[in-house]
Amino acid sequence: MQQNISKKIMNCLNIIERCKLLLRRQNLKKGLWMLQCFSQEFMLLFDDIIKEQSFFEERGIHISTENITGMLGGILGAQDAEDYILVADLLELQIQPFLLEMQAVLVTEPELFPQNLFYETNMEMLQECIDSLESSQRTNHEEQRLLSYRRLLELTDNLNAATTFERVCLEPTSSGEWTVCISEEELCYYMHSNSNPRTEAMIFAEHYYDIDKSHYMVLGWGLGYHIQALKNHDDGIWIDVFECNKDVILLAMKNMDLSWLFAKDSRIILHYDPEFEGMFRYLEEQDEVEIVIHQPSMRRVKNNAIREKLEQIFIRDSGIRNMEVEMRSNFRDNIISCNHYVSELKNQFKGKKVVIVAAGPSLDKNIHVLRDRGEDTVVLCVGTAFRKLVRENILPDYVIFLDGQPNMTEQIEGFDTNGVSALIASTAYKGIAGKYQGEKYLICQKDYPPAEQYASEKDYELFETGGSVSTIALDVAIRLQSAQIAFAGLDLAYTNNYAHAADTSNVYQDGIEEMKQVPAIGGGTVPTSKIFQMYNRWIAERVKRMDVTMPVVDATEGGAVIPGLEIMSLEAFLLG
Repeated sequence: MQQNISKKIMNCLNIIERCKLLLRRQNLKKGLWMLQCFSQEFMLLFDDIIKEQSFFEERGIHISTENITGMLGGILGAQDAEDYILVADLLELQIQPFLLEMQAVLVTEPELFPQNLFYETNMEMLQECIDSLESSQRTNHEEQRLLSYRRLLELTDNLNAATTFERVCLEPTSSGEWTVCISEEELCYYMHSNSNPRTEAMIFAEHYYDIDKSHYMVLGWGLGYHIQALKNHDDGIWIDVFECNKDVILLAMKNMDLSWLFAKDSRIILHYDPEFEGMFRYLEEQDEVEIVIHQPSMRRVKNNAIREKLEQIFIRDSGIRNMEVEMRSNFRDNIISCNHYVSELKNQFKGKKVVIVAAGPSLDKNIHVLRDRGEDTVVLCVGTAFRKLVRENILPDYVIFLDGQPNMTEQIEGFDTNGVSALIASTAYKGIAGKYQGEKYLICQKDYPPAEQYASEKDYELFETGGSVSTIALDVAIRLQSAQIAFAGLDLAYTNNYAHAADTSNVYQDGIEEMKQVPAIGGGTVPTSKIFQMYNRWIAERVKRMDVTMPVVDATEGGAVIPGLEIMSLEAFLLG
């Protein structure tokens, strides 16, 4: 009976979460339907709770019929008054704590949460799915599904109820669902929420769902909560899931009801892909697929090169998703405020030396050299370094902006910008273009759909950002056919614990002893971060391309070595 109560509590908690969300979104039709579902489920649960009243009383939980009916009465009264804000609040503040209190008692009873309940059923369904696919004429999707599930069957053939895993284990959550704890050396982390994995999965699915996308490629299976939630969000989409760790798959096969995955008409394929060779091949073949990365699953990728590629994708995608509204708002204003396009500057860059001035700590060592630059040299500085150059009586020819944060305007406040043209990425903070006094040149960046569409309509060239203002500056200098390019102040490291030069953002960084040490210009090593390493790799790859016919020099007097760049002093570059 207690096990049955726990399952009903889980169901009620999941319905409540959905009901609250719908009501607070003012989706009253679906919200009230979910409220009706909850009422029906809760009444069944109520009967069982009363029957097991002594069980809970012995464990310190007082069960009061009057209290329970009072809570339900309050919800019904709020519903009758059409006060749906109060309905959601009562579900959250009264019903949920009551259910969680009971579930907290139940999860401490190991016999109520037996493991390995679903292995035989899941194996039977997997075999039935394979048999059905083998006996029918198959589409391309079904052919892929058959190949993947044959491999999955081979993987699980040696599994049995006694199978255990050294570093992967199940733990019950406060809602009664399972989560997975991963142990790696002295570190432990979780694949899913310890509170309510299904609520977390619902949030995950809504964040990544795009109504214009019909095909998703998800890295990471876990126990499948987020995949099921994505499917439930739109049952018309196709989902390919790639998982590199067999223990995670096997744990799910033993402990999760996967009938929704192995159903005959399922549009989901689970691929066991230990080296992610299939996933990257799949990415090359599919143009319209939406990439979704389950971050805890990415942590389990052992191949450093593959994990770094995935981290790059994750960081880029997260930046776009988390700043979606701000980026679109910036884009909307920037295409109006900028009266030129950056390609118009080709004659100003072509055949010239270009110094890209970043704001790394090493800039303090050689910034003065720029005062004596010749007429054949163009100085393109990042916004962070603009203030420092002006105060050193060095007026750059151009300043470039990429960041979408409102504090970007601090980089130009208090300065006369009439004599310096600005290169402004289409999603850079709109206040820059709004306040800038000099000429403003728009940059439409690749991989941002609104910018790509706008550039296509205007027949503009697209530019690659590389993730930072220094990297987009490099792409601009290359595409505008500069004769020679040099970086100054591009440390991409925490030189003497600082990420930036004096009179810029100049942030002191603690904990550098725990960072990765990489080869430094001038010898030895220097600490760097993952994001700096990502920019470093991007530059190293960018200079290998066919359109890079000019020398690209690193004239930074310190910081991390960037493979493929010639190391030279800034003075020698300017005189050469």
